[in-house]
Amino acid sequence: SKLLLRLIGAGKGNSEKVSEEEIRHLVAEAESAGIVEPAEVKMIAAVMKLGDRSVRAVMTPRRELDWLDLDEPLDAQLKTLRDTMHLRLPAAHGNIDEPVGSISVKAVLNALLDARSSGKPVEALGPLLRPVPAVHESADVLDVLALLKRSPSGMAFVVDEFGGLEGVITAADILESIA
Repeated sequence: SKLLLRLIGAGKGNSEKVSEEEIRHLVAEAESAGIVEPAEVKMIAAVMKLGDRSVRAVMTPRRELDWLDLDEPLDAQLKTLRDTMHLRLPAAHGNIDEPVGSISVKAVLNALLDARSSGKPVEALGPLLRPVPAVHESADVLDVLALLKRSPSGMAFVVDEFGGLEGVITAADILESIA
């Protein structure tokens, strides 16, 4: 019970640090007692590894990205948005090498519905872009998670040391690595 109290920050033993090994031992004991399910043990272990993992290990690689080409005609852009299973897409002019932001399928739908109501057609999707922060591929996953919480786009571009796009990371990618 003293160890549990120290883990949650209570008790006088606060000056002593709890090691990662002690946490693993506590979780193993909880599993053997039937308090924690085996699947939960795996998730706890995955959460504890997040600080040691780089963004590159959990990102969606560039070759697997759906993206919106802002240089295509509007009809082709809308078809891309209709065909994707994603809620947000990176957007670029001509090729994905230099993305300029992200676009939300919901924002496009709202713009199209507003245009229908007002009688003014949507001529371009560029004004609907949101800025996306860039992170280095070796960045710590926990640091990127904090960045994603503040990002209005909900994603970050993962770049290499030369600034080239390697992929995209979202909170869903991080959750997938845990679960």
